[in-house]
Amino acid sequence: MAKSKSIYVCNHCGHQVSAWMGKCPSCNEWNSIQEELKKSERAKDRSLSLSPGKTFSIIGDDANVEDRFNTGSNELDKLLGGGMIKGASMLLGGEPGIGKSTLLLQIASNIGNQNRKVLYVSGEESLRQLRLRAKRLSSLSENIEVLCETSLEIIKKVIAEKKPDLVIVDSIQMIFKEELSSAPGTVSQIRECSSELVFLGKANDVAIFFIGHLTKSGEIAGPRVLEHLVDTVLYFEGERLNTFRIIRAFKNRYGSTNELAVFEMKENGLIDVDNPSQIFLSEDREPKCGAIVVPCVEGSRPILVELQALTIEATFGSPLRKASGLDANRLAVILAIIEKHLDMPLRGEDIFINAAGGLKIKEPALDVGMAIAIISSYLKKEIASDVAAFGEIGLNGELRPTSQYEKRISELEKMGFRKVIVPPLKEVPKTKIIKIEVAANISDLLEKVFE
Repeated sequence: MAKSKSIYVCNHCGHQVSAWMGKCPSCNEWNSIQEELKKSERAKDRSLSLSPGKTFSIIGDDANVEDRFNTGSNELDKLLGGGMIKGASMLLGGEPGIGKSTLLLQIASNIGNQNRKVLYVSGEESLRQLRLRAKRLSSLSENIEVLCETSLEIIKKVIAEKKPDLVIVDSIQMIFKEELSSAPGTVSQIRECSSELVFLGKANDVAIFFIGHLTKSGEIAGPRVLEHLVDTVLYFEGERLNTFRIIRAFKNRYGSTNELAVFEMKENGLIDVDNPSQIFLSEDREPKCGAIVVPCVEGSRPILVELQALTIEATFGSPLRKASGLDANRLAVILAIIEKHLDMPLRGEDIFINAAGGLKIKEPALDVGMAIAIISSYLKKEIASDVAAFGEIGLNGELRPTSQYEKRISELEKMGFRKVIVPPLKEVPKTKIIKIEVAANISDLLEKVFE
């Protein structure tokens, strides 16, 4: 009989210690160490191959073809690098009610309609609840089988019997292994259950999609090893009360981590948004103070984002500096450059800047847009609605070029803009409609914007 022993594990980072402590020595979190009983048994079922111990040549015919299958969503396929790969493990995290289960139920229906088997493991909803939601979303398919179970051993047994193409686990925090005495959702349970399912999927070419809950700090609940185990980590961004949902890849072994997917929440589920630039731009294209459009590039996709700034005289204490969806540290640098090179006394102003539409973006090309929006609000000068700008600003006030400027200018021209202000480029592209003006420094920038 295997001997049981006590171990002490941090619920925040998974660090193990030999005795209880009030503070974790690894992550410095207080009251996160908990005692768990664990049998000292040898780890098993951890092989990535059906032939453990056998070696193979790295050169093979299967390396020439990526065995992918479409999810039925162009946005998600682009985010995953072209579709799902057999044996891949994916993790989707997000706030409660933001649409994780809705999206994956739609994906299950799309894949089921391709005559592929899908196993939906539900640890939170009953069979009747899932049927009602699937009916509302029109996501019914004969190839979807539902397993309302939280026991890891039963789930593994069903996967081995059914041999599905895709397994959806909703959610990984609800699955438990009977050999472990700790409760579901603890560090040891999540680590053991996720690792065994990942190895099972890779050994049998079964794609597995995990749904993960978020903690108060916005991270997926459980140890960091969970994100290291899976091949792809996706996060929902934005607020759940917003009709638009943004999914960003933070890890992807089969594609780029710079891509994002945009969906719109409707009565029949999450719908792909083919042209995100339209949703991030205001509908009333009138001249405004403190607002300008900046073409950003996320992965291979150009997106037009409207930056809005508000400056107001500080009435009490230290002036406020607030950035929503933008880098607050970069905002401080831009303000210092404006004060130094344009002699604008902004130190006594409360300054607020926002990326419209709830988009979170960090890119050097936003520097010029942030500076123009702040100066426009401070001087109370309007900016024409058909004017855009992009570029990085150096500490000496010079404008520096950014990558993929052809895509940025092309997207502006497609959306009807007439003028774009850019930093010095190696080669200015030829355009039919939009006028390209080059600014060498921040002083030239103001002349070009307000002329």
